[in-house]
Amino acid sequence: MTRMIIQLIAIGIIVFFIYEMLHSSYGGAPFIPMPRWRLRSLIAMANPSTNDIFYDLGCGDGRSLTLAVEEFNVRQAVGYEISRLPLFFASTRVFLSGHKNIKIKKGNIHTADFRDADIIYMFLMPKLMKSMAPVLVREMKSGSRIISASFSIDDNLFPQLKLVKKESIKNIVGYLYIKQ
Repeated sequence: MTRMIIQLIAIGIIVFFIYEMLHSSYGGAPFIPMPRWRLRSLIAMANPSTNDIFYDLGCGDGRSLTLAVEEFNVRQAVGYEISRLPLFFASTRVFLSGHKNIKIKKGNIHTADFRDADIIYMFLMPKLMKSMAPVLVREMKSGSRIISASFSIDDNLFPQLKLVKKESIKNIVGYLYIKQ
């Protein structure tokens, strides 16, 4: 009886995990953890300072947020995540880190409030990047920086987002934009 209960719990966890992966993929970006060394290089592209407010749109397990606070000393880090499993991992990571200047929010990034952002980091699929570009143009303040991992924003369609740096980081490309 105990063995059957354990098997049912294991099957339930596996089904939940598969559901969450499909849900986040359908929503525009699967949860693919970025190694800290690569995140460090990507975030460094924006030259963060102690006055900056850092956002991660689709923050996954929250590693970019703790990295931005711990290694770049940003004033505040805010992550948005829509999928429950990564959201749980992010909330746990932030709680265990003890940082009071990191916030995790559950929500759709298209309706997120990031008007106070100085830096936005995104690792999103091309379709989601394209749908986010007009939101970034509308909501971000001038001089804000956008870091995109792997996928670019068409700055011909969105000239208010000026590509200022393109850097190869092993097998991905990092893009840095400045909101005009």
